[in-house]
Amino acid sequence: MLDRDVAELYETTTGQTNRAAKRNPRRFPEPSYRFKAVKSELCQIGTVLQKRGLTISGPHPWLYTQHGCNALAFVLNSDIAIERSVQIVETFTALEQGRLEEYIAERVAQATRGDEIKRLLLLGAPADWSERFPREFWVELARLRHWHKYDPDKHNTPQDAKWWVSWTIYQRLPSNVYDALKEMNPADENGNRSHKHHQFMRTSDGDEVLKNLVREALRFMRTSIDWSDFAWRWDQLRPRPGQQLKMFPAPKPSLQPAV
Repeated sequence: MLDRDVAELYETTTGQTNRAAKRNPRRFPEPSYRFKAVKSELCQIGTVLQKRGLTISGPHPWLYTQHGCNALAFVLNSDIAIERSVQIVETFTALEQGRLEEYIAERVAQATRGDEIKRLLLLGAPADWSERFPREFWVELARLRHWHKYDPDKHNTPQDAKWWVSWTIYQRLPSNVYDALKEMNPADENGNRSHKHHQFMRTSDGDEVLKNLVREALRFMRTSIDWSDFAWRWDQLRPRPGQQLKMFPAPKPSLQPAV
C-alpha cells in the first residue's frame, strides 16, 4: 500500500507514518516490510491512479507490505490504527488464504466422507522424524510466551511448549483431521505422545498444509508485541473449528511498542 493510503486509513499524516517507521528500523526491515518503489512500479501505480483521478504524492513514496502495515498500527499505537490493521491484514491475506483453500478444495473435491479427507492429509503410520518447524518459529514463540531460559541452540523448551504448538498450528486444521491425529497419536497419562503430530502429516498434501500454517503463523508472530496480541489476531485469521469470534474491540497490547 502507498504510504499516503496507509496514513489515510490510520487517520494520520504521510509524514508521521514514515517517520514512525524510520524511528523503528528494526520493526521495518526492508524490503519485506516497506520499500521505495522503482521507476517502473511508480509508472504502473501512476497509471492506475490517473484512471481514478488521483496522483502520487511526492517523487519517491514508500510502499508498505502486509507486515509493514501491521507493524505500523502498533508503532503508531492508536485505537483506530489497531482496529483497521485487522481489516488490512484480512485484505492482504485474502488472496493467499483463498489460494490455500482452493488448493485443499481441489484435492478434496471428490471427497464426500471425512475418511477420504483424512487419507489425503494423513499417513497411516508415522514417518521418520525430521524438523518441520523453523528455528525462528521457536525463537518467536519463546519471546511471546516469555520463556526467558530458552536457548535455541539447546532447544530447551518448557513442558507446556507442546500445548502452545498444538493451539497455534494443529488446532487450526479441519476438526476431523485434528481429531484423527489425536486418535493415531494418543497422549499418555502425563500428556506425552510417542510421536510428533507432523510425522503423520507427511503426505504431499498434508505437508503443504502444515508448511502454510507454520509460515503464516510466523508472519504474525514477528509483528506481535506479546502473546495476547498474537493470539487475538491469529484467531481472527485462522479460527479454530467451531470457535466463536469477537471481532471488535481489539484487546489492548499489554506491552507498549517501541517508538
